[in-house]
Amino acid sequence: MSLIEKFKRGIRTDLKGTLLRSSRFILRRMGAVAEHVLYLVFWIPLRLLPARTLAKLKHSMSPVVRLDYNRRVIHLHADSDLNVRRAGACEKEPETVKWIEEFISPGEVLFDVGANVGAYSLVACKYFHDQVLVHSFEPSFSNYYQLCRNVILNGCQGSVIPHMIALTDKTGPVAFNYSSLDQGSADHYLGNDVEAAPRQFQPVYRQQLLGFRLDDLVSKFGFPVPNHIKLDVDGTEYAVLLGAANTLNDRSVKSVLVEIQDLKGAADRIAGFLAGKGFVVASKTDRGGGMVWNYIFRREE
Repeated sequence: MSLIEKFKRGIRTDLKGTLLRSSRFILRRMGAVAEHVLYLVFWIPLRLLPARTLAKLKHSMSPVVRLDYNRRVIHLHADSDLNVRRAGACEKEPETVKWIEEFISPGEVLFDVGANVGAYSLVACKYFHDQVLVHSFEPSFSNYYQLCRNVILNGCQGSVIPHMIALTDKTGPVAFNYSSLDQGSADHYLGNDVEAAPRQFQPVYRQQLLGFRLDDLVSKFGFPVPNHIKLDVDGTEYAVLLGAANTLNDRSVKSVLVEIQDLKGAADRIAGFLAGKGFVVASKTDRGGGMVWNYIFRREE
């Protein structure tokens, strides 16, 4: 869906919110243009420097940016424009932050599936003062690298455990198709048939890695049963839930947050599956002009 189509749909469904988001988008774009001009001013003389000097400069500068979470101080490495944008994760998904703060309790376990560079894993760690255990799953090598660096940067090694594996409905080798190799990128696709991806694209890299059923991680590899699951995997949410079918029967699992691209009845299929496991819809938030939603499911009492 194009930006114009999203804007038109947003105007019809949420006039005030759409205008506010559009204004912020325009301001960000203006700032990006100014930054690009500044970059070009310095780019030419920097390119004349020897490679060893450039490497030392990059290593010594190591820029960081503060995550837009006003309750705790959290920093992210900012090695790319995408990483800088990830620092706006809390404004982008306030419902996710609220879910972390209100649904999770000290001593519980969170599975952050599709953790990207770790913004929400870090929010959970810092908000609860290291009193929750977060298993962060991120199969992209570039995002996983940045995720680990951000965990170390914020001193969260004791409560955030990163895993460079993919969760799906079958344990075994699987293809991970990259939309971009940039750190902080998204919209990748896990699966051998890239034609089945929610949006069509030509992968810039196709990586073979290990996929696991969540059930197998718990039953065969000693992972704890999660009390809460955050699921943001760009179109393979249902496959991940199928791979967690047995675990979801455990009443220790109290809530599931799923970002759903509502194509071909995906939302109804996921809601129906979780209803069969004893979950009801607690809330749903439009994140993309009626096409992308954050659903929060809670265990029915």
